[in-house]
Amino acid sequence: SFGIFQEFMVNVLKFSARLFNPRTMAKIWVDQILDKKERAGIRDLFMEQSKHISKHDTMRWLQLCAREHKLLYKLDYNNLNILIVMGSRDKLFLTPIKKLKEKFANIKLEIIPDSGHICNSHTPEIFNKLSLDFLSKI
Repeated sequence: SFGIFQEFMVNVLKFSARLFNPRTMAKIWVDQILDKKERAGIRDLFMEQSKHISKHDTMRWLQLCAREHKLLYKLDYNNLNILIVMGSRDKLFLTPIKKLKEKFANIKLEIIPDSGHICNSHTPEIFNKLSLDFLSKI
């Protein structure tokens, strides 16, 4: 299920963070999560930022992700207006989010064509328009 997959991924990241320094973790993340079109512009940014992150901070971030992940499955999605905006080339999250959308009719899923995992950065005009349109209707 969606929750089991996400929990598995968080555990893999925690384990990896114990083995690798933050710079290596950033490189792994860029190579595995982002597609080639996204990598070109974002790799340098992530590599530069990773110089300033300690192993301790990386572990704290992963623990926060794990805690937030568990909260996501306790929410009553039926009583919320939810917009999820994703890129069509998102390699990790698009399939599980589509399954979540099937479970809850009130989730509005917008998929931006030819965009990847970081669609708010890759296609900011489209992302902002979709977000503002959604907010104006609630």
